[in-house]
Amino acid sequence: MRQGIEPQKFLITGASGWLGKTFFSLHRDKGHEFLFIGSRARDEVWGNQTLRIHEFDQGLINSYRPTVIADFGFVTHEHLKVMSQEEYRTVNEKLIDQAMYAFQMPSVRYGLFTSSGFAVHPTDASAGSFSNNPYGYLKRLTEDRAFEISQRTGKQSMVIRPWSLSGTLTTKKHPAFTSFINQSFTNEIKVEAPNPVHRRYSSVDDFLALATTKLFSGRTQSEIFDSGGELISLIDLANKIAQVQDHDVTVVSNISDSRLDQYHSDNTQWLEECRNFEFIPENLESQIYRNIAFVSDVLKGKSLRS
Repeated sequence: MRQGIEPQKFLITGASGWLGKTFFSLHRDKGHEFLFIGSRARDEVWGNQTLRIHEFDQGLINSYRPTVIADFGFVTHEHLKVMSQEEYRTVNEKLIDQAMYAFQMPSVRYGLFTSSGFAVHPTDASAGSFSNNPYGYLKRLTEDRAFEISQRTGKQSMVIRPWSLSGTLTTKKHPAFTSFINQSFTNEIKVEAPNPVHRRYSSVDDFLALATTKLFSGRTQSEIFDSGGELISLIDLANKIAQVQDHDVTVVSNISDSRLDQYHSDNTQWLEECRNFEFIPENLESQIYRNIAFVSDVLKGKSLRS
């Protein structure tokens, strides 16, 4: 795969989250400049660097003159447990407005925006009401607005649709892959889904690297890019993870419902783009080994998650 892009001035929203940190890691030390935007102003230690996170400020962004916006800022759906739907909508629509403001700046040439498989699963969220699928509905809104601006202005845009990703920098405890990895350091992995679940996992590093390469390739003006990977049931995933550990780990589950949960892409685009860019993605076994090794180092005090 072609390596490197010409030096850019990146504006990264949601900079302290999993995707934002991974994106920065992929592009740091390559001659680029970065402006980090988050929910509040603060300093964050990242490896051997202290990075300044800024609140969104139009004056600051105007003076910075970014050439790329990488938009990862969003309040995810688990916050609906503690927020009303209207509060949730107001906060996220503000974040969308901010990202689209930046995308329309004259200096910006490229936009990378984050959607989700929930935007089209189980049905296209834009065909239903906000209350039926708040998270997916707002992600579809992000897609539509990014493409409208791209088509009107001629700017290059890519909307990534993560379905299921693995990675060492996750800040969430609920995804099955991360949960199983962490549980595997005990004597039991519990698969809590009451019905059979199938997922496709790709490495977040691979997903962002390939999406960015495609965005800067000049081969597309505006496009959705879905994650993919090997199809596996959560039971089989838990067993694969348990087998890698150097101690006995039992996998337990309480499946009582036969309805199949298949939240995943069809993998077609993922495989096609890997071929197009001669990109060899990390296979599932390697993802498991790498994440177990990372958590093991964290537990030994050899590594930090941020």
